Amino acid sequence: MLGANVLGEAIADDALSADQLARLHGRLIGEQKRAAEQAAAGTPARTPETVKAFYAKTYKIKPADCERNWQTFTKGVLGQSVPDDRLTAEHLTKLNYAISQQYQRTHTPKMEAAS
Repeated sequence: MLGANVLGEAIADDALSADQLARLHGRLIGEQKRAAEQAAAGTPARTPETVKAFYAKTYKIKPADCERNWQTFTKGVLGQSVPDDRLTAEHLTKLNYAISQQYQRTHTPKMEAAS
C-alpha cells in the first residue's frame, strides 16, 4: 500500500529500482520521524493511513469500498482530489476534523444514554 501511494503504482518488491527504493525509504524515515515527534508531544500520529482508518470506523465503510469512498470524501472536504501521498498536515487536520464532527454526532448520544 505504501509503495502504491508513494510511487503511484503497486510494484513487486523484487522489481523495485534503486530510485524507487530510495523514495520509499525516504518516505518511511519521514513517517517515523513525524510519529516520534508526535509521540513525544503526547499526540497520536496523524498520517493518511490513521485518518483513513478513523474515517472507515466512523462511517462504517466496508474495506472493499474504502478506497473509492475515501477519494470522494477527501475531494468533498478539501475541494480537490489529492492523492494520499500528497496529503499535507493541513489536509489531514481538515479531514480529521470533518470525521470528528461525524463521530461526535453518531457516538455522543450513545455515550450519554449509557451514563
